[in-house]
Amino acid sequence: MARTAQKNSVKGIRGPKKAAQSSYNGVALPTDMAERRRMRNKLSAKVHREKKKDVLESAKMEVVACDKELNQLKSELNEMRTKAIALQGIFESIEAKFGAEAVKNIFKKFGDVDVPMSVVDTYYPLPSA
Repeated sequence: MARTAQKNSVKGIRGPKKAAQSSYNGVALPTDMAERRRMRNKLSAKVHREKKKDVLESAKMEVVACDKELNQLKSELNEMRTKAIALQGIFESIEAKFGAEAVKNIFKKFGDVDVPMSVVDTYYPLPSA
């Protein structure tokens, strides 16, 4: 008996034929095959257009978010530049009053600040002996 079942599966005996789909994406399809194909194609194109529209909207929203972040970063950069110019003025006045060595000592005292001494030497060189 097991052998008969095995032979039938080997020969490719299939179950009953499936009836053609009567709906596609929730829309009833006509019985005419050509009309059915056109309707499926039309519905598929509609789905594709909607997906494309969603992707485009998503990309536009991402661009808006990136523009917002870029403007924020530009604002922060301008703020930092203003602070740097103000600090440079303060250090120039210290240098004028106390000399370049005083400025270097300030930077050495606050050594945890990320300003390499080569930068300090560039802006505040010690006078030649």
